[in-house]
Amino acid sequence: MTKGLAAKKNRPMSPSESQPTPREGKPEARLAFQGIPVGAELGSIEYEISAFQVDLLGQVNAETVGGFQVAGVGGQLDFLRGASLAEDALAIIVLDSTTSDGSVSRIVPALERGAVVTSTRYDVDYVITEHGAAQMRGQTTRERARALVEIAHPKFREDLRRAARELVLL
Repeated sequence: MTKGLAAKKNRPMSPSESQPTPREGKPEARLAFQGIPVGAELGSIEYEISAFQVDLLGQVNAETVGGFQVAGVGGQLDFLRGASLAEDALAIIVLDSTTSDGSVSRIVPALERGAVVTSTRYDVDYVITEHGAAQMRGQTTRERARALVEIAHPKFREDLRRAARELVLL
């Protein structure tokens, strides 16, 4: 896992990908839609799933914003757990480090009040932002918190460290 992995800028687009309209100040993104046939050999697959928030424990919220339900669970948990059952597969959460206007960190000390835990901290191998990758699988609570702070947007890192210390995570 290396910095910039989420961008995948230097590879050609496949027919199963969509290129959304870029947001002001944000790099262009690609979304890959790949179906998995029933009974298929899972083998070596990377499951890349997005989210609204990831807290310093590694819990994922992919359903609520500001306490309001804005999405369903979809297949996130199925894909993440499928990755954990497959040989040589990874369950990866990919998200921007901030909201689109840059005013709010999406790596948070704790999920906001009313947020739903879509995927537990035990279901995720890596969390990736444009600032790097944080390994979750096999890490202690402190190691998770430290790694997630390091991939948060730099302007929020000190506040996250402070909050992590208050939560006795660092």
